[in-house]
Amino acid sequence: MDRVGHNLNSRTWGRKHHLGMEFLIWSRESTWFWFLINPRSQAGMIGATSDESRAVREARSSIEEILEGDGNTAH
Repeated sequence: MDRVGHNLNSRTWGRKHHLGMEFLIWSRESTWFWFLINPRSQAGMIGATSDESRAVREARSSIEEILEGDGNTAH
């Protein structure tokens, strides 16, 4: 459980990885959210969209932008 009582192991939460970085996706009612932490800046990013596949795409795109900014893009 996280500090507000959500069970992070429930099926509405998902931990995923892209290019070595972890992100979370979850749904609440008809909205899908994604969250990731940029370990290089200690900053977080969060987004919301209408479906799971778009949430995954947005999170992956954000990770790619973070890595491009560091000059560490994986090929």
